Amino acid sequence: MIISKYELSNIPFTRRGSYLRILIDKDNNILIGHLTGGDDIEKEIIRINVSEKIKDIVMLPYLLKIEYKVGEIHFTFSNSNILKIKTYKLPIKSEFLTKSYDYVIERSNYLVEFNCSHRNNLFLFIKIEEGEYKLINKWDGLRTEYSILSITPIRECCELAVLDLKCENPQYSIPSFAESVNKTRKEFEAFSSNFKIGNNNPQITLAKYILWANTVSLRGLIKYEGYFSSKNKMSNIWSWDVLFTIIPIIEKFPDLSFDNLRIFFSIQREDGLIPDFINDIYFHENFCKPPLLDIFLNTS
Repeated sequence: MIISKYELSNIPFTRRGSYLRILIDKDNNILIGHLTGGDDIEKEIIRINVSEKIKDIVMLPYLLKIEYKVGEIHFTFSNSNILKIKTYKLPIKSEFLTKSYDYVIERSNYLVEFNCSHRNNLFLFIKIEEGEYKLINKWDGLRTEYSILSITPIRECCELAVLDLKCENPQYSIPSFAESVNKTRKEFEAFSSNFKIGNNNPQITLAKYILWANTVSLRGLIKYEGYFSSKNKMSNIWSWDVLFTIIPIIEKFPDLSFDNLRIFFSIQREDGLIPDFINDIYFHENFCKPPLLDIFLNTS
């Protein structure tokens, strides 16, 4: 599916289970966001600036390609916790969007740690797999106030991995970019094959992608795999909206469907109240919906 710059500003590139997502802003910067903490927290944590106009964007469920006059930048996922980035004839200049007591440090050769302390103990590790890099930091005594990671190509390519992990394990195996594309493609195709319509229809493919990609894995208070209403604006699991999301999948994916309900039953109050929404950090009890979960279960 080919999408426009406008669409990539609204429909993020992500994958099933991941809290990482990619959007593009009005200035053509590429924004890497993380969805921990729901929609009350600013999501963008890394901004990639390319000082060239975008020529074309191709987004497949398993591969995002952004083409410029002088080169290309590609994104894929190895799994829900590893985002892979590769460029062709294009340097990368990434700014870490630090706040409060965040810091960026070089842990070892070709490994940079981003401690997002304001984001519920979020740690990211940037592993430079190909390319020459330079890390520039400005420390103000309390946090890294300003941090830029620049990577220039070797043999015309840069390649790196963004690891959404609590700690970096030196023995952790990171698949190559091509392997990651192939693995994620197979995962999406296995999901998509359960729907016997619209295999050649771009809009239906997009709908399948959104249905596949809006899931999040277990994290914090989220004890089962669940559906965010959106990985753009509405990044919580909502007790009302999730019912509409699972209607088209409940026959083929009963476990995933009922896991979304179990999330709310796991935090149901003794008086029966089910919170309005939940994310990995908190849930909201000040508002609640009519007992739709009971109605849904009794009519399914």
